Amino acid sequence: MERPVPELTASSPFVAASLAPRDVLRSTWALFQLSWPSGLPLALVGVVASGVPGAEAARSGAPRGIPQDPQWWGLYVASIVLMLICYGALTLRQASIAERAPLPVFDALRRSALALPSAGLTAVIVMTVIVAGLVLAVVPGLALTVWLSLAWVAALTEGSDPAAALRRGIALVRGRFWPLAGAYAAVLAAVLVFVMLAGIFVGVLMAVAGQQGPTSVAGQMLSRLLFGCVIALPVVYVGAAQVVVFRTLQVPPRG
Repeated sequence: MERPVPELTASSPFVAASLAPRDVLRSTWALFQLSWPSGLPLALVGVVASGVPGAEAARSGAPRGIPQDPQWWGLYVASIVLMLICYGALTLRQASIAERAPLPVFDALRRSALALPSAGLTAVIVMTVIVAGLVLAVVPGLALTVWLSLAWVAALTEGSDPAAALRRGIALVRGRFWPLAGAYAAVLAAVLVFVMLAGIFVGVLMAVAGQQGPTSVAGQMLSRLLFGCVIALPVVYVGAAQVVVFRTLQVPPRG
């Protein structure tokens, strides 16, 4: 069931002053700072879940990396479902923080699970269209990424069905494609810089620890946790950027 859409103004919290990269990054950072303590565990579980099927396929040594075992396909579906629920809960949690009415994590998980049929189908449609565009040609795929980037947020926060969520996302982007593309490019650049610096830091840390002697099981677990956080923190940041952009585009343009 669709939920009422709150009316937003330029003075609403976590609404960027404009789609200029500097303004979007500033608002995104503010929301990220408030949401990462509770959002990191959700993102981390989602990242781990998304990597389980690939790790299992590599371990099985199946030809072309795709096992024919029905159990693997069951694991694949379960991992995707868990990933979508965790990422959906992260988005709902960040949207509620932006509205100054923080949603408890378990409530966010419950709402995400209930919204899975609609939001999950929306995510599948969006990813299928984007991947098809990237396979056919890079530029159309990138353009589709911008046009469809807000459908997932609309499906979750407004309770829209896939068709309505896609229409809603496209309607918000219409007329503001290029400024939004520039803002997304800035977000991507910030994420890449963080991943490179954090990856170097963790690599040096593990190398120094390895010089002290054989790595223990606890040390291996710690290194995997650190690398997981390096991937999960950008997920939280990108989620914050999506919520900020979604809220910003709902503000009526100034006459």
